[in-house]
Amino acid sequence: MRTRTDPCALESQSRFLAPPPPTHGRLALWPFFHTLLGAYGSFLYFKSRKAHWLLVAATLLNPPVGLMGLLGGAASLSCRRLLALPNQVADLDVVNGVLLGLMVGTFFAPTPATITLTLLAGLLATLVSRLIYATVALPWGLPILSSPLFIIGVGLYAVGRALVLPGAVPHLPNPVDLFLYQWVASPILAWLISMGQIYFSPSPSGGVLIGLAILLSSRRLFLMIILAFIVVTGELRILGVLPYTIPLSLAGTAAMLTALMAGGVFARPVGRTFLVTIVGAAVVGFVSLSIYNIFYYLGLPPLSLAFITTTWLLMTALGPWAGETWGRYWIFPPQIPETVAEAMAMAEARGVSEGR
Repeated sequence: MRTRTDPCALESQSRFLAPPPPTHGRLALWPFFHTLLGAYGSFLYFKSRKAHWLLVAATLLNPPVGLMGLLGGAASLSCRRLLALPNQVADLDVVNGVLLGLMVGTFFAPTPATITLTLLAGLLATLVSRLIYATVALPWGLPILSSPLFIIGVGLYAVGRALVLPGAVPHLPNPVDLFLYQWVASPILAWLISMGQIYFSPSPSGGVLIGLAILLSSRRLFLMIILAFIVVTGELRILGVLPYTIPLSLAGTAAMLTALMAGGVFARPVGRTFLVTIVGAAVVGFVSLSIYNIFYYLGLPPLSLAFITTTWLLMTALGPWAGETWGRYWIFPPQIPETVAEAMAMAEARGVSEGR
C-alpha cells in the first residue's frame, strides 16, 4: 500500500471556497450559499465565481432538473454541517450531492417521493464521499471525482424504478437551442451536447455555458476537451458506432472529463499532457462503449463509471513507479494548468528545475 499527498487538500484551503465568518439573521444564509455555489466548480477544480455561475445557469436551463440539483447540494452541505464534519473532501461531497439531484431530476418527475430521494442522496453523498476519501484517496492517492455519483446513483435509479415513479417530462428546446440547431454544424452540436451532459444539461445551450466556464477558467483545458472529443469520436466511428447516438455522446462526455483530469488539473502543463489526453480518450472510448452495453441490458444508467475507471487507470498505470518522468507528471493537490505554469516559471527563475 502506498501513500501520496492528499489529492483534495488544495480545495479545502481555497480562499474562495472557505465560508466567511458566521453571521446572524438573513446574512447567515450567505456563507451557506457561498459554499454551495463554489461546490459547482469544485468538481472541475475551478475557482472563478463567474465560471461557477455559468455552471449553475447550465443546470437551470431545465428548471426542474436544476432545482433538484440545488436541493441535492443543499442537503449534502446541511448534513455535513449538522454532523460537524470537516471539509476534508474539498466540497466534492456537495458537488456529488448536486450531481445526484440533477440525475434524479433527469430521470424522474418532481414529486414528494423524488424530493425525498434527493434529500437522501445528499445525506449519502456526505457519507460515501468520506468513505472513498478514507479507502481510496488517502491510501492510494486517487481522487474522489464523481465516484459517489455512480455508487449512489445506480441505487437511486433502481429504487425509483421499483417505486414506479413517473418519468421526467422531456424538456423542449429553448430559442437558443433552436437557433444553434439551425445554424451550427452537426459535429459541433454533438460536441456541445456531450459537454452539456457533464452537468446533466445535454443541449447545445448547456454545452455553450459549460464550455464558456471551462474557457474562462483555462484555455489549455478548453483545447484538451476539443482534442479528446475528436479522438474518441474518430475511434468510435471507425468501430462502426453511428454518429449522433447515445453511446457516442456518452463516450464524448467521458473523454472530455478524463482529459480535464488526467491531462489537465492533475498534470503539469507540459507536452506530455497532450499524449495522455489522446491515450485517455482512446481508452475511455472502449471502456464507455463496453459499460454502456453491459448496463443497457441491466436496465441501469452507466453514469460516470467510464470516466472514473479510465482516470484511475491512467493515474495508477502511469504512477511514480513507471519512471522518474511520470513521477514528476502528476501534481497533488490539483490545480488549473495556468496556475501551475506560473509556479513552474517562478521556480525556474529561482533556479529550481521542475523537470519535464
